[in-house]
Amino acid sequence: MAAGRIFDPLGFASPFTIRFKILFQEIWQRKTDWDEELLPDIREKFEQWCSEASFLCELQIPRYALQCDSVNCPECEIHTFSDARIKAYGAVSYVRLRTLTKSLYIF
Repeated sequence: MAAGRIFDPLGFASPFTIRFKILFQEIWQRKTDWDEELLPDIREKFEQWCSEASFLCELQIPRYALQCDSVNCPECEIHTFSDARIKAYGAVSYVRLRTLTKSLYIF
């Protein structure tokens, strides 16, 4: 399984796939040929990544539909968080809705 073949249009698996992409960059920076055996440290990281790949099958993203407009949901907020490092960056946004009945929904 390669990180580029994982269908993840919304990026939910990105915390997992980014590790493979960083590893691939490291292999490229070391100028490793395609038929060359991986160095032990790279091989260990790759084997660790492969052993964790089976956990992607457990990833479930439930769908939810809520009919909401400015009358039914007078409070609507968008909260966005981001962080960056030398090798990767990430961002996430949440929508927070409070209905007239004071029910709270976070997506």
